Amino acid sequence: MKSYIGENQLKLEKLDILIKWFDVCRELNVIFSHFLQPFVSESLRRQSEKQDKEFEVGKIDIN
Repeated sequence: MKSYIGENQLKLEKLDILIKWFDVCRELNVIFSHFLQPFVSESLRRQSEKQDKEFEVGKIDIN
């Protein structure tokens, strides 16, 4: 019975560590997404403009 309680305690400690790591990763995700958002938005805007220019160059005038 004692080893069963010890095993459960060990499992609970491991679970607690995993939960703490999950919280840390979630906070890091929030921090990085907050600081990287302007750079990602600018990059997506530039990529969209480049694709628009490529589309205009590739258009065929039917008239």
